[in-house]
Amino acid sequence: MAIYTGKQSILDEALGNFKDYGFSLVKPNDLLLELFFKDKKIATYNQDKVTIEHIREGCKNFLANKLAHDYNDCYGEELKRSG
Repeated sequence: MAIYTGKQSILDEALGNFKDYGFSLVKPNDLLLELFFKDKKIATYNQDKVTIEHIREGCKNFLANKLAHDYNDCYGEELKRSG
């Protein structure tokens, strides 16, 4: 069960397990939420329209793209040579 200690705990709860992987949500003003991976801003949401599902989908898509990019960096040249 989540313990709510203030606004940031609510934002952290919206991230679910993605918080453990380096994601964070920041509320820079009354209109926006910003999604960060470590120190890099990866998305900006209108807080009146965003859902928890949107936020988690943003995290999932970022990780999928990062894994694909990292895989290509590691194995792309090797695959080109062998193919």
